[in-house]
Amino acid sequence: MLTVRTLGLVILPLNLIVLGVHSETIERNEVFRINITDYFIPFWNCTTLVFTQNKFPWGTNSPTHGPIISLDYNPTSFSIADLIQEKFSTLRRRNPAPHCWVTFAVLPENNSKYYQKEYNSFVLDFIFLMWRSNYFIIMTTPGAKLDLEFLLKKRNALGTPGLLEVILVDVTNKDNNSLVRFDYFNMYHVEKLPKGMEHSDSWYGIDCAQMDGFDSLVLLDFWGDGKQDFLIHDIETYSFVSCFGTKVKSAWLGALVSPFDYATWAYMGMCFTTVVLILTYMFTRYISDATFLTVGITLENSVSFSTYETRFRQKAYPTYGICTVIAIWTIFVGTLLTNWYKSIFMMEMIVPTVHESPWVSVVDVDRIRLLMPFGLLGENNRASPLDNFRYMSFYLEILYRCLKIISDPGDHKRLVRDRKTAANLVQKMTQHSAQYKNSTKGFSTVGNFTDPSPYYKIAVMDSRIQPVEYDERDSYGVIKILNTCGEVALMDTKENIAEIIDFLNDHQQKVTYVKGDGDTFFRTVRGWTLPVVRNSYVEKRLKVFISSGIITHWKVVYNLWKPTRLLGQYGNWTRKKVEAVSRLDFSSKISTGFYICGLCLVICVIVLMAENWRHNHLNFISRDTGDIIFYSIAFLCVCLGINLLISAVMQLANGIFVVAWYLLSGVALILTTLTGWITLCVVTPIIFWFINFRSEFRKEKKLRSEVNADQYGGGGGASFGDFSARRRRGAAPQC
Repeated sequence: MLTVRTLGLVILPLNLIVLGVHSETIERNEVFRINITDYFIPFWNCTTLVFTQNKFPWGTNSPTHGPIISLDYNPTSFSIADLIQEKFSTLRRRNPAPHCWVTFAVLPENNSKYYQKEYNSFVLDFIFLMWRSNYFIIMTTPGAKLDLEFLLKKRNALGTPGLLEVILVDVTNKDNNSLVRFDYFNMYHVEKLPKGMEHSDSWYGIDCAQMDGFDSLVLLDFWGDGKQDFLIHDIETYSFVSCFGTKVKSAWLGALVSPFDYATWAYMGMCFTTVVLILTYMFTRYISDATFLTVGITLENSVSFSTYETRFRQKAYPTYGICTVIAIWTIFVGTLLTNWYKSIFMMEMIVPTVHESPWVSVVDVDRIRLLMPFGLLGENNRASPLDNFRYMSFYLEILYRCLKIISDPGDHKRLVRDRKTAANLVQKMTQHSAQYKNSTKGFSTVGNFTDPSPYYKIAVMDSRIQPVEYDERDSYGVIKILNTCGEVALMDTKENIAEIIDFLNDHQQKVTYVKGDGDTFFRTVRGWTLPVVRNSYVEKRLKVFISSGIITHWKVVYNLWKPTRLLGQYGNWTRKKVEAVSRLDFSSKISTGFYICGLCLVICVIVLMAENWRHNHLNFISRDTGDIIFYSIAFLCVCLGINLLISAVMQLANGIFVVAWYLLSGVALILTTLTGWITLCVVTPIIFWFINFRSEFRKEKKLRSEVNADQYGGGGGASFGDFSARRRRGAAPQC
């Protein structure tokens, strides 16, 4: 709250102060004996404009506070008033008080002058009404109160009345009373009150002490830079319907992972890997043993832990820690999480089939032919019924919206994309309006209101966005065009598309129409534009209607009484011609369950064969070999993780990084593939050969040491060749 310490009678951004100049006669010399320059002193920091009649007597003292601009009541003064506010600097440099504007209007003594045109419309021509610290002071005789009221209520004299606060001051009051009398003008006074409205007066008296009366006036609020307020109601969204490229959304993998979100699956994978590593490190010989044990517990399969426990006890390790890990995994994952997953998965086994469109939005795709109703973007019902002017009004509305989008300075990704789309539309559509570009295919000037030009049909056929209208005969061929299932779409409001798509799917049984709600190009904010009025009654009531749902209820009732005439209404379509049971279009999770069961069965058979082959043919692989294989697989997983991380980071970027994302993703995928093949085909056999060679070398060394010990220790007569032969035959060496 800003307190004004000078003579700033500030209640709102704009003030009108009327000073009554007392006079006993109507003679000019008697009227202006008062020194008017004394009233300029409180506004010494303002740029002052003084409107007077010709040859106005200033008195003995000339004004000493400036700048002061003296103007006469003539058209020249009014015409240059708009330029004055741009010629003066409003910056606060050395002045201790902020800059302001003040206009003195010295009206003539004859009260009848108020009714003349030259005096009742000057207020609008001074300074822009919405400028802050802007004062108007009218100097006249005290008996002109009624004439002032008539002047103030004229709309052309004061502009928007909600921006003004009027105070009438009689500076010539000669009473001995120490109070200063102000008269406040009620701009919203109504003589004939409607039912329910409280009584009010046109003038209200304010009494203030002479010493501190002006100091008690404060700045309550500043309404902004606009002349109007906007009360938002909702956001008008648009959808489109088409049957082009309609496909069934694959629900096989989606149904499998739908019980949990991606973060849950990621945490489960991390926990699974951690448990497998712990079990592998502690007591297993192969990493597959720990994996199969963990998978078996997770899938609620019967897993024998005795073999692993025996191996673990043979190493003399305590079993408390490992048993705790297995118990926690069994309770929380093998029991709770698994049953939770099955419950969510089987909660809804039969769901509707989801069809999806290849388009997310249709306005920014050049090859799409877009159909839009005439009155979709504006009040085209008020336009001329002649086709030429209806089409022109339709395209001009699109052009105005596109130009507004182009002028938006935002740098958001969506705003940048919309600006490019708008610029493309403006470039292609200007040929259809002679207002923007003269073209042989544009709206021709040939013809009149009774005989419009026929060139609009040529312009419409060349345009990507074409206006249509719903009528009984479908004269615009909307249904016929949509049934071709080409690159064509119908755009309308979200509520209308929800009704139109039911009619189209029932009208045409061979194809399926889908709708899209992702197009936000023409999205608009709807509401009411209100004049800036303090404590506006209309604004308060509208807010109550919106918050209480009364307007929504009225809208529903109105649609029941007078529904919107869409394709279905003109086609006398009241219900579906085909029964819903005979057109069951549902997908079932039961088939997904059978697919999963078959896949798991195949995996189990493959694992069984791999385990059998491993135990029969790969007994020479030691635990070190298993660790090396595990680290090789882990290295592959790390490469894949890096690839996914790079893809995710590049996908989050925008603009020029999209190309880099594709390049780096391709390079990472190639490197990952090459590394995997090299690891599996080259590195792993070499490691196997080296481990086998080292194992054979150790066995040979051990046999040599045993033979030497027997020979030098006095043992029997077996030779080293016998030991080697026995080892090759598989028999144990005998001494």
